[in-house]
Amino acid sequence: MLCELAVDILKSAGHDAICFCCPNEYLDYLFSDNYNPPTAIFTDIVMPELNGHQLINKIKEVNPTQKIVIVSGFDQHLDPKDSQVCHVIQKPYLPQTIIDIANAARKCGEEDNVAASATCDISQASTNSPEWKCPLDCFNCEGKKK
Repeated sequence: MLCELAVDILKSAGHDAICFCCPNEYLDYLFSDNYNPPTAIFTDIVMPELNGHQLINKIKEVNPTQKIVIVSGFDQHLDPKDSQVCHVIQKPYLPQTIIDIANAARKCGEEDNVAASATCDISQASTNSPEWKCPLDCFNCEGKKK
């Protein structure tokens, strides 16, 4: 139900989104002829069949540069750099949080990643913090790839 809600939130903000009920369902899609690499994957950690870390490892074997965001009520102290992910969203979250991260992922993927600096400028202004970094941690605020 939460997956479907997230899809509805993302679609209402103009993103294409698909919900998979379990990790193996996504892996079946990943290895299918219909696979279309997503801009980003939002996943939980605690799931049936495979946990989120196992899913991430399998995805990264196929696509090492895939942007992945963890959305979880667990692993509160999870460092994105330790888990091969771009960002960690703690449950409960506001709908705008996943919209902002999805927008940043789209920006990071546009125009050979040049558009990321616009995301930084907007977010820097809204937080009043000169130290703001892209929430996907793929760029610094000069728009240069890390």
